[in-house]
Amino acid sequence: MCDYKYITLQEKPEVMGEAATWFHSKWHVPREAYLSRMYIRQ
Repeated sequence: MCDYKYITLQEKPEVMGEAATWFHSKWHVPREAYLSRMYIRQ
């Protein structure tokens, strides 16, 4: 079993671009839409 550490983007905002790329590759969410949504929620 893998040990995962879940973090929030508020804890590590520098991973926001990496998260946007992951969502785009997995579910084809446009990076710009993901990033704009995350900026609004912070």
